[in-house]
Amino acid sequence: MKRIVPGQILRRFGGAAKKQERYRLHRRLYKQGTALCSEHPERGIMRRLLTFMVVLLALKVCGPECSAENPVPEHNPDYRTRAGTFYEKKYLPGATKRLICVFAPQELSEKKARQILHQFIYNFLDQYIADGGATTRRNHARILARLDSRVQQLADGPSILKNYEAWKSGSSGKFPNPLAFLTQVVY
Repeated sequence: MKRIVPGQILRRFGGAAKKQERYRLHRRLYKQGTALCSEHPERGIMRRLLTFMVVLLALKVCGPECSAENPVPEHNPDYRTRAGTFYEKKYLPGATKRLICVFAPQELSEKKARQILHQFIYNFLDQYIADGGATTRRNHARILARLDSRVQQLADGPSILKNYEAWKSGSSGKFPNPLAFLTQVVY
């Protein structure tokens, strides 16, 4: 018996072939193991199984970092300390001086102002890492609320709070804020 190739069905019989003759040829192809996908259900199963195995292999090769919800600690180790040190050197001294100016009539020690801002910076960095590299508006507002409450505990009057709000927004020319990129909620 001569072996039949799947493409021969259409070439030999075209669209006008009798249904019975087509069925007979498809059966022969199926027995040969060269049937088309629609006539060979095992191929569809094999394709699904192969796809599943490729996905599993990709996850295995990729490892836990591909499926991790928070990639920051794995892809950027020591981010907190490196970024915190950079912020302390570049922005904290100027921000401390400006925060002291905000409390002008009332005296605020440099040590206390530095401590407040230092804690704010590291709270922000901790939340940034916990959120996976992008702080949500809600969490950012919560961090700012902590900073606000610490400043309100130290402030004696409404004029100081007004100056503090101007400093925090970074829009005041009188009290420029080097940490405005952290104290403004812009999303």
